[in-house]
Amino acid sequence: MSKHRGTKLLSIPIRLNAYSCQLHWEIRRKDAEIGLEGKWRGPTTSPPLKIADGWELTRRFLSLNPDDAKAILDFLNEFGEFEPAFTLTFSPHRSTDLGAYTVVSERITKDEVVQRQDYLRRMLLSADPVLAMPWRKNDVQQCLMVFTRTRAGPQAEVAVRGIFSTMLATIQFKLLQGAKFKTCSRKDCRLPFEVESRHKRRFCSQYCAHITSLRSRRKLQRKAKMADEKVQRKGR
Repeated sequence: MSKHRGTKLLSIPIRLNAYSCQLHWEIRRKDAEIGLEGKWRGPTTSPPLKIADGWELTRRFLSLNPDDAKAILDFLNEFGEFEPAFTLTFSPHRSTDLGAYTVVSERITKDEVVQRQDYLRRMLLSADPVLAMPWRKNDVQQCLMVFTRTRAGPQAEVAVRGIFSTMLATIQFKLLQGAKFKTCSRKDCRLPFEVESRHKRRFCSQYCAHITSLRSRRKLQRKAKMADEKVQRKGR
């Protein structure tokens, strides 16, 4: 007799609730290495930040230049914790009290930013939602999940905490739902984008497609101008 008799695979909608704690980030130098350090200066009853769009957060993170510490600083001050070491313990449905949300400080270096960017890109392009993290051993991504009832039926609500956990969960859910990704052909963009149709799309946005087309036209115009000038010099 099967131990799983009477069970069946369920398919229900999943809603991702992403939260973060507001930290005050500063650029710090430690042991000849420039990094960013965030500290929590608010009261323990401060409401958490809610991250509305995990995919837009991911795109913004992947577009950061690791050599631009100011851009990274602005990003972190907007979204709070990057990779907290504590488990999410509050219920966003019942209270805004942070409870065990006891963050003292957090630090991230340029090399760690590069490492996380590379990891997320590889996960997207390899379509592997369980790609091993090279900087962690035997570690598990933690989240809270509750089941709720909506007008449309049952729904699973998954709560994650921090910037990196939000990006990771967003990508993992997309991949598990069958999403495929490509890299934008614009050389100074190279952001991953979701392939949503059979049309051979090359760019992540109309803006990138327009900029690339404009550059190609200007390149052709320069070549034509140089050719005309060469003909004119020979005719003299």
